[in-house]
Amino acid sequence: MVGRVPAGWWGSHRGFACVLAAAVLLRVVALVAFPPLWFNDSFDYTRIGLHPFPHPLRPDGYGFFLWFLRPFRSFVLVVAVQHLMGLAMGVMVYALVCRRYGRARWVACLAAAPVLFDAYQVQLEQLVMSDVLFMFLGLSAVTVALWRRKPTWRAGIVSGVLLALAGLTRTVGLPLVVLLVVFLLVRRAGRRTVVAVAGAAALPVAAYALWFQSATGHFAITNVDGVFL
Repeated sequence: MVGRVPAGWWGSHRGFACVLAAAVLLRVVALVAFPPLWFNDSFDYTRIGLHPFPHPLRPDGYGFFLWFLRPFRSFVLVVAVQHLMGLAMGVMVYALVCRRYGRARWVACLAAAPVLFDAYQVQLEQLVMSDVLFMFLGLSAVTVALWRRKPTWRAGIVSGVLLALAGLTRTVGLPLVVLLVVFLLVRRAGRRTVVAVAGAAALPVAAYALWFQSATGHFAITNVDGVFL
């Protein structure tokens, strides 16, 4: 599991602290210069956020995220949280490359640069869309799974749940749970860990499918077919 960051960590990583400060400034400029951006799907997500229901075309993960922030009545806050997710992803990439794989700090900075400075990434964070939440959940799962050379069953369960939530945000994330199980088998994490991870990932997906079935009569995540996908 990801441990606490020591108090002197930022002092030992001044180069990345400067990079991160520049990324923060970039996002402040985006927030000030542009209103929250909307795409066609944004309206569906907003409907779910106002009154959650099993949407027939896309899972409700992002809609629940909007529902959680609904009391604040601010889409500016929504995109601000998404910008924070973007910054957190940069920190996770840097920490993984630097700590877990022991690469030079400048190499870790280069690895984190795309998520911190890519214009399309900043645009996605400014959109009322599910992409950033999906990426954040997926990268968080990868960070937890890779943090130790041999994943523990606790870390595996956290990774599995995060990937399940990613899959309930965008259905393309569901196969990542299978990849996590394969990864654990390759790393010889043990049968107990693999079973625990598979079960932990299956629970939220099954619970959502049951809710979907109660409204539509189909035990599924969505009603879309292969053509739509």
